[in-house]
Amino acid sequence: MTGTIFNIQRFCLNDGPGIRTTVFMKGCPLHCAWCHNPESLSFEKELLYNAERCVGCRKCETVCKQGVHIFGDGAHLLEREKCVFCGECASACQFGALSLAGTEMTAAEIVAVSERDINFYRNSGGGVTLSGGEPMAQFELSLEVASALYKKGISVAIETSGTASGDKYRKIAEFTDLFLFDLKLSNEELYKKYTGGRLETVLENLKVISSLGKDVILRLPIIPDVNGDDAHFEFAAAVANGYPTVKSIEIMPYHALGEEKQRRLGREAAVFRAPDKNEIDGYIEKLSRLTDKPVKRG
Repeated sequence: MTGTIFNIQRFCLNDGPGIRTTVFMKGCPLHCAWCHNPESLSFEKELLYNAERCVGCRKCETVCKQGVHIFGDGAHLLEREKCVFCGECASACQFGALSLAGTEMTAAEIVAVSERDINFYRNSGGGVTLSGGEPMAQFELSLEVASALYKKGISVAIETSGTASGDKYRKIAEFTDLFLFDLKLSNEELYKKYTGGRLETVLENLKVISSLGKDVILRLPIIPDVNGDDAHFEFAAAVANGYPTVKSIEIMPYHALGEEKQRRLGREAAVFRAPDKNEIDGYIEKLSRLTDKPVKRG
């Protein structure tokens, strides 16, 4: 089984308990306007260009056989529609102006990388987290990786938006100890507007996961001017209070890193306001009054 990965990050401390390796898979059925990993949305490889790092050496132009890179009048332009994602320009760039998002890997290769830190997992209560994008969108790959890791005694967590079919969650739950489950919005109309998905599906799948007795950390991405209102926190608390399997809640404050990544991908970026520390502390305090579940910043 082969799939497309855009990063494997070792020694992570924020994607579940203990020391973890997080596998970021490419592709997502949602298109959240505030996505902080926009290079994860497409299932295909993508070229990122950071104009601030380009010194105009033109090595990318020399190695590119497709004519993607055009120089003139002091500007470096990209004809992205010509790119075949060979990665030669990124390899040739010594200044980090170009990078390729997306690497083909087999399930066995992912497991081999993850196994390197097995002693850290065991000593810290950690493991491997499958993230994205949406790992359930590359379900067969995620299932094979989770199964292999679980059989080796490595704890597995799945970070998910809750948008796959219930049957898929039932199958992968056999090899999963923890679900990091996103609750992005509390209104069906707003959910569709900002993500393209259905809130009803998300809530149905949380019910499925909880019925299987699997631990859940409920994650709340907070964008102040979109879902930073009392109604959203009241809804989230009611959802968390309804399931004994929800062990804690994490506030995930919006940050603007995704906006710059969108520009590097050649796209226009939606701009949102990030909350300040006082606002974040207020979110945590507000939610803590509504639920007895532990609440922290994610």
